[in-house]
Amino acid sequence: MRDIFNETVVDILFYLSKAYRHKIVKKVAEEADKHYADLYQDGKNPRFKGKVSFVGHSLGTVITYDLLLR
Repeated sequence: MRDIFNETVVDILFYLSKAYRHKIVKKVAEEADKHYADLYQDGKNPRFKGKVSFVGHSLGTVITYDLLLR
């Protein structure tokens, strides 16, 4: 039970704190930018049409929603 608590509730508590929420959203944005740049390849990837989708689960959905609101 302690492991489940540590893996889920603690993540939520971190995200609910203002200091950590900003850091988490910033890191997710940086990673998304990095993956987009990999797909885009400075316009040299003819198969990439510029559209992306975000998929999240549980807290990841909340983080993605907050990111898209900014």
